[in-house]
Amino acid sequence: HRLMISHLWDGRFDSTTKHNYAVHANCWNEDCLRDLDNRDNLYSLVWGDQPVEQPGLEVHFPIISTDEGGPVELPQGFTLLQDLPRHHNAIRYLQSRGFNTIWLGQNLGVGYTLRPELRYRYATDRIIIPMYDTKGELAGWQARSIGDPRGGMPKYITCKGTPRAKLLYNLHFAICCDYLLVVEGPLDCWRYGPEAVAAFGKVITAAQADLLRMAARPIVVLLDGDVSEQDEARAVQRLGNTQHTLLRLPDGKDPADFSRKEIRKFVESNINL
Repeated sequence: HRLMISHLWDGRFDSTTKHNYAVHANCWNEDCLRDLDNRDNLYSLVWGDQPVEQPGLEVHFPIISTDEGGPVELPQGFTLLQDLPRHHNAIRYLQSRGFNTIWLGQNLGVGYTLRPELRYRYATDRIIIPMYDTKGELAGWQARSIGDPRGGMPKYITCKGTPRAKLLYNLHFAICCDYLLVVEGPLDCWRYGPEAVAAFGKVITAAQADLLRMAARPIVVLLDGDVSEQDEARAVQRLGNTQHTLLRLPDGKDPADFSRKEIRKFVESNINL
C-alpha cells in the first residue's frame, strides 16, 4: 500500500488550548481510510497520545452568548475519560457500546464526575459531555447516565445556563469535513463520526439552522425510525429553502442500534455529494 499523510488529515479539537486542528491522509491502493476504525488506529500510530498542534480552518460564525443563566463551569471533580481507571464503570459502559474512550476524552473533552458540588448534584456519577460554542469555548454540558437511569431520572440532564437551542454539538469538529450530518444527540455523533452534529432533540431550531447555513457545507439530516411524518416535517422546518437531504432510519431504529460501519454505509449509500 502507498500511504500519504499530510498536515490536513482528520479533524481534531484540543480541549486545553481550545484550537481546531485539521490533518489529512490518503491510501492510494484502496479506500481503507473511509473506515473510521482504521483512521482511529492510524491516528494512534502516527500521533500517539499527545495533542498535535496543526493550523486549523478558520470559519466565521456569530458569537454564542450564555446569558440564559450565567457562566457555565464543569462540575467539581470532573475527570477526563483518559484519566479514569480502565475498569471504571463509565469506561466499561462506553467501551461496551463500541466507543473509543481515550479519543473521546482527548478530542471532545468528555469526562465523568462522581461527587459534584451541591448546585450540580444531578450530575452525580454521570458521564459529562461538554458543549463548545462557535469560538471553541465551553458553553455548557450534559450529564449522561451510565446505562439506563434509575428512579425515573432522565438519561440526559443539561446544565442550567446552557444555550442548547443555539448550539450544534460537535460543530467545531465537523466544520473540517465535506458535509454535515444532523442527528439527535451526542452519542449519535460519536457513533457516526466527525461529520455528525447533534441538535439535542428531534427539531432543528432557528439558531441551529443559521449555523448550518453559515457552515457552507452540504447538509444531511438523519432521523430516527420512530419519528412520525408530522415530526419529520417539524424537524427540518427551520431549514426552509436551504438545500438538504433528509434520511430516515428503518422503523424502530436509531444510530445506537448500528455499528459505525453499518450507519455510515446506510448514509453514504443514500446521499450523492
